[in-house]
Amino acid sequence: TSQSENLSAAAPQLSTALEEQDARLGTILIVVSAIFVTGVFIITIAETHRTAGAVYALKQRFDRVRDGDYRVTLKLRPRDTLLDLRDPFNEMVASLRESVLADARRLDRLADEASDNPDIAADLRTFAEEKRTIAG
Repeated sequence: TSQSENLSAAAPQLSTALEEQDARLGTILIVVSAIFVTGVFIITIAETHRTAGAVYALKQRFDRVRDGDYRVTLKLRPRDTLLDLRDPFNEMVASLRESVLADARRLDRLADEASDNPDIAADLRTFAEEKRTIAG
């Protein structure tokens, strides 16, 4: 704009053309800026969705494990930002499930050994069945 003003002062016959050119450039600048801001907004929404969706799925699975459901697996979309947590989480849950199943087998063995006391054996078998139910 300042260059256009200097040129208009030197050549007044160009002032109309220079004003039109400045208006076009201003419009182009506004349109390009709007496109850029819109693009940044869309990318931000997409990235937020990838993160928020993964966090929500992870929280849901943690809640289920907390409540004793060891059959849960974490599945994330291929482009989610927390994809690196999927395999360790699933391995953790599998390890917990195996631990619970090992406890159930041990309880069954103890129930077999406690056959001379039917009440204890029944309690151990009930507890073992509860463990198996938790582990799926």
